[in-house]
Amino acid sequence: MGGEEVKTTEVIGYDSSKQTYFTISFDNQGNAGAYLANLRDCLWTINGELERFMGEFSSDGNTLKGKWELLSDGSSWQPWMDIKLTKEII
Repeated sequence: MGGEEVKTTEVIGYDSSKQTYFTISFDNQGNAGAYLANLRDCLWTINGELERFMGEFSSDGNTLKGKWELLSDGSSWQPWMDIKLTKEII
């Protein structure tokens, strides 16, 4: 990311009473984050205090493409990064 290698571990859980996912992530740069996420059809959304993501899974479920945004000045969302994740089938 930005010329740096960032390694992240993420734990994803599901709260059946709220019908929502929750995630906690930790990276090798000392950052941690907690988020709420939802999956509706093929649309995966993640919301945190300062970051949010909206992406879509491919019809075969092997690829997720989407955009992250950062909250700037406390009121407006700005583009942060585009991602494409592909499941490697071994």
